[in-house]
Amino acid sequence: LAADLSKGYKVQNGAFGASDFEWTAAVPAAPIRTTATDISRFLLAHLNDGCVDGACILRPETVAEMHAAHFTHHPQMRGMAYGFMQMTVNGQEILWHLGGSAHFVTMLALIPEQELGLLVSYNTPPADDGRAILFRFMDEFFPTERAPLTAAPLAGWEERAARFNGTYAPARSNHSTSQILVRYTTTTPVEIQKGRLAFNGWEFIETAPGVFQQVNGDRVLTFQEDETGGRWLFVGV
Repeated sequence: LAADLSKGYKVQNGAFGASDFEWTAAVPAAPIRTTATDISRFLLAHLNDGCVDGACILRPETVAEMHAAHFTHHPQMRGMAYGFMQMTVNGQEILWHLGGSAHFVTMLALIPEQELGLLVSYNTPPADDGRAILFRFMDEFFPTERAPLTAAPLAGWEERAARFNGTYAPARSNHSTSQILVRYTTTTPVEIQKGRLAFNGWEFIETAPGVFQQVNGDRVLTFQEDETGGRWLFVGV
């Protein structure tokens, strides 16, 4: 099969340069190297109680358990299933995951209620990390009309703003060694103003103390304080 393996591409000196197929290992994460046909059969199995063409690799109750929520930062937020991340887009419940390396990005998604799976693989990583095509797909095939959220600021918003306004760094980053300098280049300022805030190009409004709903979308973010006084901003999983 070596002749059929895709090369990966990245910009080198202003032009695209090809590299041989990657074999990477990033402990504790591990990649799967497979074909589009086989990963499509994996998706079909999850849409058909664990079976494809009469061959069953999972019991129906196992599939249900893998699709169920097992962790979330807040009851109003989507969280983690078993191996899948959960997301709501245009009123549809989606199970999805991304895989990425220096030259490849793959996104798979399941919409069980629609008996639908989506698989996209790039051999040049897109700037949007692979998720934008899923949102465009949902807008095209599952459009929705929603009234923008409008509400007066909740009582106590000033106190919560004073507590949570500030600059946030990704939790998934280095907290020691010289690589901590990279962490400081990826910080995001956050400012709550009258129960509203802008984050990552989206507008949010506070619908419950510390819980913010996207004004024109399905995203939810929450602010929380841990036992040591550390302030956290959770966006999805």
